[in-house]
Amino acid sequence: MDQIIEKFGIDWKIFLAEVINFLVLLLILSFFFYKKIFSVIEERQKKIDDGLKKSEEAQRILEDAENKKKDIIVDARDEANKKIDKAIEIAKIKKEDLILKAKKESERIINSSRKFGEEEKEKIINSSKDEISKMVVLGVEKILKG
Repeated sequence: MDQIIEKFGIDWKIFLAEVINFLVLLLILSFFFYKKIFSVIEERQKKIDDGLKKSEEAQRILEDAENKKKDIIVDARDEANKKIDKAIEIAKIKKEDLILKAKKESERIINSSRKFGEEEKEKIINSSKDEISKMVVLGVEKILKG
């Protein structure tokens, strides 16, 4: 062992002094700075942990918001489909009502036209009868005069 110490050039008195100096320095640093350093490290660790918790909470809130968004979209689609179906049903009813009204109106117009046609026919027939009567009278007069 002495040979190793001599080969490396280690003086045990200087080595012992350096060990004592290191221990004194370690005691001084631990006495004055150890608590402060570890409190700073602990504070930073708390901030990191709080940041991670807040990040996880934000992620959870984001996922909840995404789920709510999906639910709202599904509900909106369902409601829109119901309204569309209702509108289609109302349109069908209105269509049938309009068709019925149009049929009634066409029947009324046809009936009115028939009535008007019959009245005109009667007028023409009556007018024709008068004309024929006049012609017959004129014809008879000519025959009698002639």
